[in-house]
Amino acid sequence: MIFGGTTMQISRKVRRGFVITIIIVAIAIVFFILLGQLDKSEGATRASATLEVQSVLEMTETNLSVQLSGEVKAVNVSKGDTVKKGQVLGIIDDEGLQIKRAQAEAGIETIQGQIRSAQANLAGAEAKLTQIQEGARPEEIVQLKSKYDLAEANCQRMKILYQEGAISQVEYESAVSDRDIKKAQYEISVKGAKASELKAVQASVSAAAASIDSLKGQLKNAQYSSAEIELQLAKTKILSPVDGVLNQLNLKEGEVVSAGSKAATIVNDSKPWIECNIKETDISKVKTGQEVNIRFGAYKDKNLTGKVVSINKSADFAVKRATNENGSFDIKAYGVKVEVDEADIPLYAGMTVFVTFKSEVAVNESKGI
Repeated sequence: MIFGGTTMQISRKVRRGFVITIIIVAIAIVFFILLGQLDKSEGATRASATLEVQSVLEMTETNLSVQLSGEVKAVNVSKGDTVKKGQVLGIIDDEGLQIKRAQAEAGIETIQGQIRSAQANLAGAEAKLTQIQEGARPEEIVQLKSKYDLAEANCQRMKILYQEGAISQVEYESAVSDRDIKKAQYEISVKGAKASELKAVQASVSAAAASIDSLKGQLKNAQYSSAEIELQLAKTKILSPVDGVLNQLNLKEGEVVSAGSKAATIVNDSKPWIECNIKETDISKVKTGQEVNIRFGAYKDKNLTGKVVSINKSADFAVKRATNENGSFDIKAYGVKVEVDEADIPLYAGMTVFVTFKSEVAVNESKGI
């Protein structure tokens, strides 16, 4: 009996130990399971998402048009040349405009001479008016008398020469006219001017001033015409508006071109960029300032880097229409501009490129311990 009781006690202890062992093992299993879930959760928060988009390399193209119709006089460049802003690519014949320029300059000089003459006439008329209004001083009367006497003597001499046939009638009449003017000036200085003479002098002053105003108007119009000719002459030089490579050249020496026709196309290859169309389901993976990796179809073993500089705020178009498969809404695309970093390989507009956007995303964040 004693032996049997002992056996029963040992059996109970064994069962109790077995139960405890099972509980400890179960706790350990649960612990390791939860620890594995925690590791997976942490790994998910650090998981990265990669998006690759195919597009083409773009560069700024500038179309240059002919501004003036005419014959191409000279072509200074060839297709494929590197050109600088302001460089003369070609010249339109300017011979006709050069003639117009010379004529305009001569016309301006003529009008300026007429203005100087009219100003002198005005000054003389004003002086005469002042003299009439104030009266002549004694010394002025003496001077006018002397001039009249000389004119009279010259007139008598010219009369004799005319009668002898030594001079023409025009020369004789000119001497008579000069004598009569000097005589009138002397008599006015002695007697004073009549009211009619005063009005006549005043009228000559007004006429001289009006003549100057008219000539100044003519001068301004002539200067405008000259400036217009200079503008036309400037258009005979076809200048590059930007730095770049001459991708297309439509100028040939001796060829007649029309204003508005395309002269050349210049590509600025200093700042290439890529326009990517990103589906709205992927747009969350793209951010402004994000760095990207760029590989080229033409360079299998060469990659470049770039940066996202802008993301369109409005969708450009729908890349997939609503169907039973993708749901009841259209999938639209947003334009993303990527600028290419400095490259050590030749790049050309239109190259096929593959842009990789890499970003870290959080997944299963709602799942915790």
